[in-house]
Amino acid sequence: MSDYDDGRNAAPQEAAVDSDKLFTLDFQKILSTILGGWLVIAAVGLAVTLLLGVYAHITSPYYTSAMVVRQKAPDPADAASSPLAKLTSGLTGGLLGATASPPYQSFTQLLTSPDLAQRLVKDHPDIMPRIFYWEWDSTKKAWYMPWSPSNAVKYALKGLLGGIVWQPPTSDDLLVFLQDYVTVSQDATTGLVTLSYADMDPKFARHLLNVMVGEADQMVREQDRIQNTQRIAYLQQELQRPMTQGEQSAVIGLLGNEYYQKMILKADRFYSIDEIQPANLAIIPSWPNPIILLAIAVVVGGLLGLLAVWLLYRRNFDFRKVQIRTYWKIRWPRFRRAGRATAAPVPTQHAAPVSAQHAQ
Repeated sequence: MSDYDDGRNAAPQEAAVDSDKLFTLDFQKILSTILGGWLVIAAVGLAVTLLLGVYAHITSPYYTSAMVVRQKAPDPADAASSPLAKLTSGLTGGLLGATASPPYQSFTQLLTSPDLAQRLVKDHPDIMPRIFYWEWDSTKKAWYMPWSPSNAVKYALKGLLGGIVWQPPTSDDLLVFLQDYVTVSQDATTGLVTLSYADMDPKFARHLLNVMVGEADQMVREQDRIQNTQRIAYLQQELQRPMTQGEQSAVIGLLGNEYYQKMILKADRFYSIDEIQPANLAIIPSWPNPIILLAIAVVVGGLLGLLAVWLLYRRNFDFRKVQIRTYWKIRWPRFRRAGRATAAPVPTQHAAPVSAQHAQ
């Protein structure tokens, strides 16, 4: 050190060392603090578990019904599935001006379409009161405007803006409900369509899926029935004009295929699909799920317990105050915040015994 170095150059190094200490974590102390506050963590976790148990007890259970369908398998004895029938079907379709999509594709498109919602409202009047039950008076069998603070503000704003204050649920409301709460998924590889819906009434959940699938298939059946009737009429008209024997045989074959298709349209239960898994009647509720709730209780309770231990540690809480009487003696470590000096224990001075002579 030179004569002019008074030690002031060492100050930045000391400051740097102090700044490094600020970002140093004592993992041993952290672990010992967590172990010392395990009762706090357990108490918080138990409280969270009890709260979730109360929630599971008072909440209404939901039951999920699921259904799986696939494209209708072609019948080997079906004359309409032959290459000649497919060619002539396309020919007659072009002559009639019809460009129909395959029945299964039409079925999947109808499941979430406004046409299906309108069909359900028209042909199944029991669905709307069951879905929009908060706006239905079961005693008077009539719709009514439900009142609540939020609805009052909403209806007042609609009235000021000149809109419709309230109206009974419509097919548009039903369409939004089906798109939000009925899950429709199609496997890209197998083409299987899975429908699922959860409701407080397991019977209604199964009923809704059966009605949706049945009505969508019926709508496809009706569309193809119209085309089938038009084709039969066209082929019968063609037979009335003069033609060669070969042309007549071809038209008669086409007409036979269309009559076979007409039989399928009338006889089969499902026209466009095969039912792989019927809609089940759920017995065990899908929500609340005890396993999921227990996992939530463990995670949330553990995090809140760690937060409580950290807050208590910040307040210099002595975890030795929290003890359990057991057959083994639990020795709790005493933790203090770093940087705070603790007073050294004052030694106790014992007075010397006074003899009898000094006492006199």
